[in-house]
Amino acid sequence: MPDAGEQAIVDFVTNGGGLILTEWIAYEVQSNRYNILKTIMPMFRTAGFTGTDTYSVIKSHPVTLGLDSAFSLYVSGNKNGIAHSGEVLVTGPQSGDAVVADEVGSGRVVQLATAGNYSAGQPFLDLNMQKLLTNAVNWVSGASWLRFTPENDTIPASSSLDLIVST
Repeated sequence: MPDAGEQAIVDFVTNGGGLILTEWIAYEVQSNRYNILKTIMPMFRTAGFTGTDTYSVIKSHPVTLGLDSAFSLYVSGNKNGIAHSGEVLVTGPQSGDAVVADEVGSGRVVQLATAGNYSAGQPFLDLNMQKLLTNAVNWVSGASWLRFTPENDTIPASSSLDLIVST
């Protein structure tokens, strides 16, 4: 990406925009690319791995809302990552800091230690990861597509529930 493109993204975020990053950007920075964009990244890559990791939610945050307290995934991503800014929300014994959220200027950034659907891993097929991504989009954009209370519950078969939905 040209420097002007990187700077445009940095300006967008610092002026109130949102950005979600995956392991791929950390890989590119480790390969000495995206030197302007790295100024708003909350974590850098240490090394890579592919295998099973068990993510543990360690901080209550809008990005972690409704996630299981722990869930296992087969991922390719950052090994033993350490955040240098922001709040660590999720950790894993392989990934280290697995999900980090940061406020940059007037904007927000969420970085995931997973490369996503790479190699044999397909972590975004997992319901927790889908919820994590949806929550991250809501948080970085400052919007909310849908909220409901209670957030988790069941309705017995052959029964009904009056549900108030607000945006």
